[in-house]
Amino acid sequence: MAGLQRFISYIYRYENDERQENAGFAKMEIRGNVCRMEVHIQNINLEQRETTVYLFTRKENVMHGILVGELALSKGRGDVRYAFDTKELVEFGITVLDLEGIFIPCGEEIYLASQWKEGTVTRQRFQVIEKRKTAPAEAESNEIEEAADIPSENGQNVSGQRGNNQSADERELSEKEQDEAEQEVTRGESGTEGSTQDQKVTAAETKSNTSQMMNNRMRMGQNRSGNRNIQATELPMEEFLEDSSWERIFQKLRLKETVFYPFEGQEIECIRMQLHDLQELPKKYWYIGNNSFLLHGFFNYRHIILGEMQENGKKAYFIGVPGVFANQERIMASMFGFPEFRTAKMAEYKTGNFGYWYRII
Repeated sequence: MAGLQRFISYIYRYENDERQENAGFAKMEIRGNVCRMEVHIQNINLEQRETTVYLFTRKENVMHGILVGELALSKGRGDVRYAFDTKELVEFGITVLDLEGIFIPCGEEIYLASQWKEGTVTRQRFQVIEKRKTAPAEAESNEIEEAADIPSENGQNVSGQRGNNQSADERELSEKEQDEAEQEVTRGESGTEGSTQDQKVTAAETKSNTSQMMNNRMRMGQNRSGNRNIQATELPMEEFLEDSSWERIFQKLRLKETVFYPFEGQEIECIRMQLHDLQELPKKYWYIGNNSFLLHGFFNYRHIILGEMQENGKKAYFIGVPGVFANQERIMASMFGFPEFRTAKMAEYKTGNFGYWYRII
């Protein structure tokens, strides 16, 4: 696919199919035939330490999911970055233009989801799909095995049939887990020393553990089969850790304020900030809020910017003050610590053009 597409989509936590609070964001970049996606999760209260990330499209009100990879969670946070060839999507019967969002299961009732096309998001309508291309000699055996072994998240297998097609081993294991769960609850109810509250806790823990085992088995089953996932490469996390404080500050402000690209023809992502947002910066930069030149620009244009750009092959962050280039203004800007100027629109000359005075921080 020619050209460049880049956008940000916010991720929300869903409970019982009801959208709750914001839980992070995803960045999608499609350049040629390569799709890069970043997933950033924060402020979620989950005990599990890993989950899976799916891209999905909708057909006849069903969310068809394609497994991309795993996402590790720690202290309510998770960050991962993938890259894959968009041509692989053809094997699932779709193109990159058909993609509508991201789905991240987190249990029976809770999941995370993001969508950039309007539509209804529900757990019951989510199904994992497979690649359409299989080797002729393996096609029939794969079809039978996959229909039997891999249930989707709504309790049906990928072919849409009920669990009646499960293998004998899986039915036996599932029934065994259910029996164990019922026995745990029964023991709690019949015990003479345990309280009613203890019985409820035991039942809840048993249900949670059983659910987690089933989810883990589903993920393992999907990862065993190349028919269920894109050959996505998980990219190293150095970019997230080079300057963790500024990276996390930038991510946090992304969730609160407007993200835009103010410089024509340049891939420089910026956040439109208010004065109170300066409190999100490290304390040693709070004095900028008293800078007369910054205040003058803010009260004229009602915003300032925090930007992220590449400089000498590394990420750099800057504070920008809106204004129009003029020699007298340039002297004042330099005196108050904003020596650089970048025009918003491409122009041969800076004089008389709107843009931003900025300083690297």
